Amino acid sequence: MRVILILFLILFIIISSLFLTTFISKISSSFQHMESAAEIPLENESVSIISDIKSDISPDAQGMEEHVQDTGTDAEIDSTAVEEEAGDDEGDDGDDEGDEAPAIELEIFEGPVYSADDGVCYYRIRANVTGTPDPNIVFSKDDSGGAWGSKKVQINLGDPSDTYTLTATATNSEGSAEDTIDLSWGCDEEVGDDDGDDDGDENGPPVIDSVEVVRKLVFKSNRDGNYNIYSINLDGSDWQRLTDNNGDDLYPEVSPDGKKIVYTADISGIWQIMIMDWNGQNKKQITNNNYRCAYPTLSHDIQYIYFEAYLEGDWELFRINSDGSDQIRLTYNSSGHDWHPNAHPFDSKVIFESGMPGHDDIYIMNSDGSAVSRMFSRHERRRTPDLSSDSTKLVYTRYFGDNSEIYYADIRDQIEIRITHNGDWDGHPMFSPDGSLIVYEQRSGGKEDLIIYNIQTGEKTNVTNTGYKDSDACFMYQN
Repeated sequence: MRVILILFLILFIIISSLFLTTFISKISSSFQHMESAAEIPLENESVSIISDIKSDISPDAQGMEEHVQDTGTDAEIDSTAVEEEAGDDEGDDGDDEGDEAPAIELEIFEGPVYSADDGVCYYRIRANVTGTPDPNIVFSKDDSGGAWGSKKVQINLGDPSDTYTLTATATNSEGSAEDTIDLSWGCDEEVGDDDGDDDGDENGPPVIDSVEVVRKLVFKSNRDGNYNIYSINLDGSDWQRLTDNNGDDLYPEVSPDGKKIVYTADISGIWQIMIMDWNGQNKKQITNNNYRCAYPTLSHDIQYIYFEAYLEGDWELFRINSDGSDQIRLTYNSSGHDWHPNAHPFDSKVIFESGMPGHDDIYIMNSDGSAVSRMFSRHERRRTPDLSSDSTKLVYTRYFGDNSEIYYADIRDQIEIRITHNGDWDGHPMFSPDGSLIVYEQRSGGKEDLIIYNIQTGEKTNVTNTGYKDSDACFMYQN
């Protein structure tokens, strides 16, 4: 028994020794592994970890990771963005390399020429313009009223002491340029020596008759009973009755040269379009329709007359040659009226009023009725428009309930300027040919008066103030 216990003890000791030896070996191996791991740089460990992760992700995700690595630091990203933006700008310049700031040079293409009919010495000047996009040209003066188009003007000098410095400005998106030219009499004709005698004073100063410069208003008035067309000086003097119709004569407008007047006449109960000389002579009926025709306006070259016509319960716009031939319809707007046309001062376009009453606004279109567009970006009720001779400003009537007031605006920035605060009714405004004055009608106390507003000073002058109904006025200038 004692022997068995001894053998068992010996076996226990052997087994315990083997187990302890194995345990100590494993601990030693672990320490060796830890020491080896401690010697690996952190950078290599990161690479190892990333390498292990990459082995478990898709090829697309690996591509994304490689793109992230390629983007660099935040500073590098910012630098790259700046360089790319600069590159984009250079690319834009390449796309717009055709754009060019304007250049302008004025030259006389005709003149000085003496006009015996008008008693003036005139020059015709051309603006030679370059630039992309095509520049807009604004002249300081044009005595032809735009008859020569957008790049040519006429300047009239009334006597040998007259001089004028013409200024022209060309503007596009790339900038602006300006040129001037000085003009003086330069004509050799002796004005006023019409007796046919050789007075032997050909080397002396010319004898000048006084040259009449016409500055008038043309309008309708009921001062003699029914409405007729009259003219009056800007100071209210020299009333002249131009028509004598049994029916009403309405809505006069003067041609750009001041020599013709178009108007509406009640003929046998139907409104028709008429034309006459500025002094009331040589009246001619232009339309002969079985529907009302009204509110005529002459094109800048006096080739066409635009007017409104009422048919099928709607006002629409028409065009007819100024000799009464070739009438055509321009608008087909069943959802509202198209009326109160006003011809562009130097382009083949028409501005007009469109919309149902209460929702009217101002539009522009080509002379053939195409390319219709609204002139203001923000809709308001605007009526009876007129465009300034340089086409930059628009004058019109705005409504506030039953009250209407006169506004004008530069159509480039569309900032509206209110010039009346009557509290009653002001309407039918028109610019003077030189753009310095606005005439409009003011209703008050059962009468209608013509008011001239000076744009520069803000002064208002009641020109008629008669107690009658004087309205539908426009300027008539002749040089």
